Amino acid sequence: MDITIGNSTVTGTAQAPPSKSYTHRAILAAGYADGATVTAPLVSADTKATMRAVTAYGGSIDRSDEQAIEVDGFDGRPETPDTVIDCANSGTTMRLVTATAALQDHLTVLTGDDSLRSRPQGPLLDAVGQLDGRAESTRENGQAPLVVGGGISGGAVAIPGDVSSQYITALLMAGAVTDEGIDIELTTGLKSSPYVDITLEVLEDYGVTAERTDDGFAVAGDQPYDPAGGEYHVPGDFSSISYLLAMGETPAKSRSSGARSRASRSASRTRRTSCPPSRRWVRPPTASRASRTPNTSATRRPTASARWPRN
Repeated sequence: MDITIGNSTVTGTAQAPPSKSYTHRAILAAGYADGATVTAPLVSADTKATMRAVTAYGGSIDRSDEQAIEVDGFDGRPETPDTVIDCANSGTTMRLVTATAALQDHLTVLTGDDSLRSRPQGPLLDAVGQLDGRAESTRENGQAPLVVGGGISGGAVAIPGDVSSQYITALLMAGAVTDEGIDIELTTGLKSSPYVDITLEVLEDYGVTAERTDDGFAVAGDQPYDPAGGEYHVPGDFSSISYLLAMGETPAKSRSSGARSRASRSASRTRRTSCPPSRRWVRPPTASRASRTPNTSATRRPTASARWPRN
């Protein structure tokens, strides 16, 4: 069989798909606000779980516009849900809204599917306890189902940074609406630091000030969530356009738009590491294995790591 591989050129512009990490944070931030419109969101099973949590805490969600989510928020004062919050398979949802549950005086029960109920939540539960809240695992193993409440007013916590950056995100987002704010001391190095950068970026866009400190992070209390013009636009996801960007290393003319160049790009490097295009070896029909010659006109699709942190 003869196979001929020739040169080709790819041209055009592609819009980066919206970022799930930004969407989660934007929806919850709109819940902490009096209300906001989240434009160009990624609507998925995971982000729908965050929408359900916002609704459970007294907000409301309107998705009549396919290009935007209208959120009527609970203005920093979450209600006690009248039923269990099912986070399905979304670890980001569970961790972010666990801190939200600690703000209300009574108790909230959070659970999820089999996989989510096997993931570690212990360090975040311990942090809520340090803030004089109540946070327990019903099986006493640091895993969901969780029972959380107590009406925290802020304070200082010490928490490991090498289990999940989502714990830090949860405390920063909730801390902004406490009376005293929250100071976070990291007892270990921070895992997936770019995802906390995303959180700081979203908070800034919602008018909330949080910062890195010598020991970790800090957020002042009594801050309103108030995005400019009442809207937040979800940027594109660098990791999702990595293959398109890789075409720039081949005989192609391509451009991708819609992705931010700061925290989101750093996060994509955390999630995926793309390999550079490699040469494909092509053997002529009559050539022996030893006489193969490289053909640089064809390239393999870049590969990516099979697993990455979920943040």
